[in-house]
Amino acid sequence: MAEAELTIQYKSKRANIVNMACWVIWPISIFVWIWSCIALFGRLEILSFGSVSIFLTLNALLVVLVGVTLFLSSDQTIFITRDGLSLPFFISPGFSLRAKKKWSDLKSIDFDAASSDAKLTLLFANSAPIELPLRYLQKEHLDSLVMALDVWAGGSENFNALLDARTFLYEKDGGLLPQHNQPGYTELWQDELARRFGSTTFVPLEPGDSVQDGKYKIEKQIAFGGLSAIYLARNIAGERIVLKEAVVPDGSDTELKEQSYKQLKREAEMLARLSHEQIARVFDHFIDNERHYLVVEYLSGSDLRRLVKESGAQPQFAVIEWGLQMAQMLAYLHSQEEPILHRDFTPDNMILKTDGTLAIIDFGAANFFLGTATGTMIGKQAYIAPEQLRGKANPRSDLYAMGGSLFFLLTGQDPEPLTVSQPCSVNKQIDAELDKLVSALTAMEDEDRMQTADQAIEALKKLRGSVHA
Repeated sequence: MAEAELTIQYKSKRANIVNMACWVIWPISIFVWIWSCIALFGRLEILSFGSVSIFLTLNALLVVLVGVTLFLSSDQTIFITRDGLSLPFFISPGFSLRAKKKWSDLKSIDFDAASSDAKLTLLFANSAPIELPLRYLQKEHLDSLVMALDVWAGGSENFNALLDARTFLYEKDGGLLPQHNQPGYTELWQDELARRFGSTTFVPLEPGDSVQDGKYKIEKQIAFGGLSAIYLARNIAGERIVLKEAVVPDGSDTELKEQSYKQLKREAEMLARLSHEQIARVFDHFIDNERHYLVVEYLSGSDLRRLVKESGAQPQFAVIEWGLQMAQMLAYLHSQEEPILHRDFTPDNMILKTDGTLAIIDFGAANFFLGTATGTMIGKQAYIAPEQLRGKANPRSDLYAMGGSLFFLLTGQDPEPLTVSQPCSVNKQIDAELDKLVSALTAMEDEDRMQTADQAIEALKKLRGSVHA
């Protein structure tokens, strides 16, 4: 996006009442003003010249006042950019027609659901609190506001209040958030990363390049974006492997770089200890030319996103089989002596191998790495559980992502961020029990969610015998 901007409509009752009153008063005041002009020029000799001129002046002031008020009350749009908010007069009255608030001046975010009129309150420095009762915001517009506060306003520290507001609206009105043409989380994150690191030179490797003194030779790029890349390469024995490359921004200080490298080393060593036929093995990790690399087993197949893109929504019986394999992968990871959280369990990171089974090919190390480098959480927002966005991921967070992945396979659509996924809302033919399972995996609060991967395995085994289409 050249210039990321969101627009949301905020139709307050007060502004609407004033607007309606102005539409009644304004034409009357204009008519009276015209009548006064005619009287002033002597075409109507009802009042004296002095009386008419005074009346005309007062009426002209009334016309202007009502016109300005009509203009102000008609402005019910909030503009949101990476710099801040532009608010209409009736939300934030002041000497200017619109109030501009910078994210850097945002001090706190509060949500009050106790009152009859639930509201979100934003407190900016040197400003009266901005109160936004939720009843005047459509669900998709509140979604956009929460998204902007999270991405641009450092919302992670105050995210509990934002999440409470969104959960309140979801539970109050029910159903899933409708699709709308505002930029999504991923697009906003990509735009924000481009802005933050626009001066950072990251040139991915080209076919024929080599790293670690020729030990690995690049065949081609598989993916490239932000400050990371994935390559298909060969080792000195001629065997195909996958190289994952990540770069700390040039502007990062030495201590931050060291912390990032230590975290990546720890994660790589932990993954290297895994031994599971459905998890791509991590063979090695190293730093070359200030870039961090993971050497990962090459598995042939198509990732689930590409599968759905090419073939559409998948049959229910197939999704149940794949869901059972997903749950078994997570059960293995979560049962380690030091439980391993995947944190990025999405269709992009799983492939359907040539033998028809699923495998995890990516643990999102690059995403975690960027999060370490920038101090923000970056990932596929549609699959991230609410508590993970709060920085409190646990094994049930992976189950939330699994539920979102099942929704994607069943519907061909990414789930809405921070909602309970219900495939039946997209396709009424989805089995009711399968729909309940996906909903149970994606409950907003982790204590309301299915608690373990083993429970998901049992539920999917029961469904396997009853769903055939």
